[in-house]
Amino acid sequence: MPAAEATVTARFTRSTPCLPLQMLTSGSGSVAPSPLQSEGCGENEYQPGETIVLTATPRTGVFFGGWSTTLGPVLDCGSCAAATLVMPSIAIA
Repeated sequence: MPAAEATVTARFTRSTPCLPLQMLTSGSGSVAPSPLQSEGCGENEYQPGETIVLTATPRTGVFFGGWSTTLGPVLDCGSCAAATLVMPSIAIA
């Protein structure tokens, strides 16, 4: 009789987590992140320490009024339509 086939699976886990960045808008406009994600992460997911440029674009007839976050002053410019965020080590919801 032949021996039974054996299967071995190697599992790999990221040493640095991918954390979600939830971008919401209040009023009429949109927010675009650059880059869209950290390498190896899903869309809108970033590794801690990743630098993300957020660009707010108001719809016609409205203006950009500023940023707010759940973590306090983590943006380099709270009143600029394009602001830089360094992803903290916890998720931003």
